Amino acid sequence: MKFNVIIFASALSLTHGISQNASAPEKKLPWLEPGVFSHECGAMSSSERDCGTKTYCEMFYQPKFKTTKECFSAHNSPSAPSPLAAEKKLPWLEPGVFSHECGAMSSSERDCGTKTYCETFYQPKFGTKEDCFSAHDSPPAQ
Repeated sequence: MKFNVIIFASALSLTHGISQNASAPEKKLPWLEPGVFSHECGAMSSSERDCGTKTYCEMFYQPKFKTTKECFSAHNSPSAPSPLAAEKKLPWLEPGVFSHECGAMSSSERDCGTKTYCETFYQPKFGTKEDCFSAHDSPPAQ
């Protein structure tokens, strides 16, 4: 009789432990957009923080994951932009104090200004120069 009670108690605790693990939500990694150093992705950097999750998962070599599919599965889905986010535009920037280095030493919007940045440099977060311009405020009136 004692033996049956012990087996029943063991089976009950085992079943309870399995059901708790089965219902626990899988914690996923956040989806990251390309960072400020995304222009160095592949050449100087291969970090997810710099490259963004999409590029990072599609890279040939990923130290944490065996396949691209495994990498994407471990991350949250990219969230759709909210209507409020679509209304808020990026500021229009005039060329900065290091604008003389634009193209040679820098391709940042802060240095080159929005006009040159959108017209000249490929930026994965915008896709086209039209998308880049529409994501920014209008240039100030001259």
